[in-house]
Amino acid sequence: MRIQVKKLVLWFFLLTLAASASAQQTINWVDLPAVATSTPLPTGYHSLNWAGVSYVDPSKASGLGPGFQHYASIAGADVAFGPGVCGASGCYSSITSPSGGSFQLVSANIAAGSSSESVTVLAYNNGTYVGSQSYSLTTDVQTLTFPSGWGNVTEVVFQTSALQSSFVFYSVTIN
Repeated sequence: MRIQVKKLVLWFFLLTLAASASAQQTINWVDLPAVATSTPLPTGYHSLNWAGVSYVDPSKASGLGPGFQHYASIAGADVAFGPGVCGASGCYSSITSPSGGSFQLVSANIAAGSSSESVTVLAYNNGTYVGSQSYSLTTDVQTLTFPSGWGNVTEVVFQTSALQSSFVFYSVTIN
């Protein structure tokens, strides 16, 4: 009886680990058509809405900064980038969950597009501010790990303060 209980507990533990691991999704844009000009990410791409986020194949485009040039070793053909929406408080891109769903932002492989800059990431859950974190970016790819304390959110905003700045997403991982 004791061995059966131990086997049952072990099986449950392994099943829980497998379920949580499979829930994590890495988005890297390799399944999009290779394009030479900036193209907005489609609404609902990977079950998320992307405002102010475009994609391009850096091998087909010209005039892109050094932060766009890591595509061959990191993700594949396409990269996503922002910010694409500018206003009085700077420029931003956002990722939202449609239809009342939520997601947990885990990490992102990201680089500054043309020159070193900072990006502030703000998290919201149904319009309520959850938290923010600022990161310094260079044109080298780095992995940003987002605060797990944010938990599930409905919107994440990537904001820059300079109008001519850009950031390049090589991948974004969510739960």
